[in-house]
Amino acid sequence: MKTQFVAGLKSPAGTLKRAPRTILVIGYGNSLRGDDGAGPFVARQVGGEAIACTQLTPELAEPISRAERVVFVDAHAGVAAGRITIARLQPRLPSGMHGYDPESLLGWAQEVYGWAPEALLIGMGVRSFDLGEGLSPAARRAAGLALRAIEKIACGSVVQCGCSDILASSH
Repeated sequence: MKTQFVAGLKSPAGTLKRAPRTILVIGYGNSLRGDDGAGPFVARQVGGEAIACTQLTPELAEPISRAERVVFVDAHAGVAAGRITIARLQPRLPSGMHGYDPESLLGWAQEVYGWAPEALLIGMGVRSFDLGEGLSPAARRAAGLALRAIEKIACGSVVQCGCSDILASSH
């Protein structure tokens, strides 16, 4: 799956036109904390211009603002090991200057760049956040489900491409 970005174009009236784009995948987590590295693992598997990072930072608001749709992928302790959940996100400005989450980055994209794309969070159920590298079999299973979900999400909206089938089989 190749993620593309197309710069905005000025129309004759001077307003910014958005050219069609595909999704931006941002996988985040600490690869030195076992299964917490599942998010970056998924982003590396997607390839293209997907972003694999240890933590979410305000600098991500700019590429987020250029995307039509963004999918955040992260290990999640509240999801059964080896399963995924998918949640829609809404922009929200952070209450402070430290500690960013996907919704606050969407808020910054809207506030600073004038656009917050449709956004989803794929939470992957994992086994361990202990020190060490490598993913458990449960984290690899969840990563595979996340990759399948991203492929379906890339075809259109969650409902149009049948992600509800994946959700039903992955919980």
